[in-house]
Amino acid sequence: MKNKLKNSPFAVRLLLGFVVIAVGLVLIFLPGASLVVACYVLGAIAAARGIVKIVLYRKGADAGEGSTGLISGIAYLTVAVVLFLHPKFLLSLFPVLIGLGILVYGIAAIISQGSGLLKKLLAAVAIILGASVIIAPFKLAEAVTAITGLALVIFGIIFISAKGLPLRTVTPKSTDDQYTEVEFTDVDD
Repeated sequence: MKNKLKNSPFAVRLLLGFVVIAVGLVLIFLPGASLVVACYVLGAIAAARGIVKIVLYRKGADAGEGSTGLISGIAYLTVAVVLFLHPKFLLSLFPVLIGLGILVYGIAAIISQGSGLLKKLLAAVAIILGASVIIAPFKLAEAVTAITGLALVIFGIIFISAKGLPLRTVTPKSTDDQYTEVEFTDVDD
């Protein structure tokens, strides 16, 4: 009975659903902290990648890349240091670029020769929104993170409650030519 429950698609769906809900709740209630943690995780990945590149270069195993292996290793380590030391700064760059784009769009719409009142009103709103994003970029990133968390919670609930949705397994079938066919099989809960 224990093995049957452990291998059942419903148990897998239940576990994945709860994990997605938990991640979503963390993103909703701790959006700033989760973004910083994401920067640290990316920093750790970049550091590991940089160390591997440098070690392979030193061992000569990266002979195909030549000195680019060493250069890319140093670049990865530099990115890792920046991610560890200034995560909030890096997180704020992306929203600033979005804010600049919105601001430029609003200014261009105001300057354009179209005279529609609604168009001018939307352009003014775009200018205010773009300036707000540039002034407080981290708040926008937190808002997007919280909205993503809400979407994950909703997805997790739907995933858990979707007992009627079939899960499928993929079985590769070999053929004579170089392509591989796959066969989808429904799995009962």
